[in-house]
Amino acid sequence: PGQKKLMRLIADMEQACQCWGMIPPEVQRMTRLWPGPLTLIAGEAEPVGLRMPDCRPLLELLKRSGPLASTSANMSGGPSCNRLDEIAAGVLEEVDAVVVDAPEGALDRPSTILSFSREKGWQVVREGSLPPEKYRKWI
Repeated sequence: PGQKKLMRLIADMEQACQCWGMIPPEVQRMTRLWPGPLTLIAGEAEPVGLRMPDCRPLLELLKRSGPLASTSANMSGGPSCNRLDEIAAGVLEEVDAVVVDAPEGALDRPSTILSFSREKGWQVVREGSLPPEKYRKWI
């Protein structure tokens, strides 16, 4: 199997524009749901997944650093990790930093992933912790 592409964490819409270039109106509407557990994939030439986390310390870091490549805390195809002690030691050895700042229960489900292209419109890649009623009206 091929490598999964890494999403990028961003702090604001200026960083989204740096990653995507022009943002289609259909995608612009969805960004109202940021910050939060929503990854949006867009970009016609080379689609890129972006997420603006709802974590103040991480947003401050992203404002200083610019967009950062990110991935889930589990091995590809493995079970989701909801707590720091569930992350495999092998994963922790391969990363530069881990930011954990979430209330109990906030990580029970992974983020929702939506993908947009002019050709296919919106596609739900993964149902996650963002309730469908929050985004269905725009897809």
